[in-house]
Amino acid sequence: MNIELWRTSPLRTWYDDLELFRPFGSDDIEFFFGEAPTLGYPAVEVKEDDKNYYLEAETPGLTEKELEVAIEDGVLTLKGERKTETEKKEGKVHRTERYYGRFSRSFGIPENVKAEEITAHYENGVLELTLPKGEEAKPKRVEIKGN
Repeated sequence: MNIELWRTSPLRTWYDDLELFRPFGSDDIEFFFGEAPTLGYPAVEVKEDDKNYYLEAETPGLTEKELEVAIEDGVLTLKGERKTETEKKEGKVHRTERYYGRFSRSFGIPENVKAEEITAHYENGVLELTLPKGEEAKPKRVEIKGN
């Protein structure tokens, strides 16, 4: 008897296989910032401590003027454009793995983030966003009145 532990399918992708490696009991931060890693540009890292969430995006070769950060309806969006370098007439390019062109990445942010206090710092090709936490919304008990 042959037991098949790894089934392949034309509809199955490597991304589906990442679910096998996810830890049990994911935290709320994964719910808001994305449950599984994705391959996107720019690559990001999301962290948190007691006071803040931190989002770091790798954007080498860009300046802060070529980046845009916007927040609307609980969604933080990073936009920009990485322009192709001037082509040299000498030699051939055999392989390029750099991303060129416009990009946009969006992330849902938790409700307790103080959007008006978010700060951004850009240095050495890394955009660092600090998203301060506010108080958690507390459940409110509504009194029911009768006749």
